[in-house]
Amino acid sequence: MNGIVILTTNREIVYINNSAHRLFQQMNPGSLQASLVPKEIWHVCHSMIESRNLFPHQSWLIEAQVFTDSSVAVHIQVQWIQLEAVEEPCLLLLVTEQYQYLKNIALTEAQHYGLTSREKEIWLLHRANYPYKQIAAELCITLNTVKKHMKSIHAKRKAALGIEE
Repeated sequence: MNGIVILTTNREIVYINNSAHRLFQQMNPGSLQASLVPKEIWHVCHSMIESRNLFPHQSWLIEAQVFTDSSVAVHIQVQWIQLEAVEEPCLLLLVTEQYQYLKNIALTEAQHYGLTSREKEIWLLHRANYPYKQIAAELCITLNTVKKHMKSIHAKRKAALGIEE
């Protein structure tokens, strides 16, 4: 699930959902203020504020991927939003832990390629950069079975994308 945060340009949180709150806690280990916007995320927001100052008549969407010291990988999207209750425009942040983001992409691809449930499991691990041996161990299948499924996956992928061999 996406974390959703609405911030003012003064770094004040107008709204934060549970997913974003948990992610902020992971990014701020040991911090007393779990809802404090992590400095890595604020840096992306600050870039958005600067972009608006330089190009006031353009609409911007900034996407970034952040890899923190606390071993958290985050995909961030920032855009402007105007709320009735707040005078100034606010920043709308969608934050997703990277593993979840990649999993969503892999699941969409698996559906598009028409993969079986076993192929889908293998594809998810493959897209998470697992080597074939590790996929086999994780799913309690042989290495040859992984290779057979990957061959089938690649054939279905090529067919779905219209790629000829």
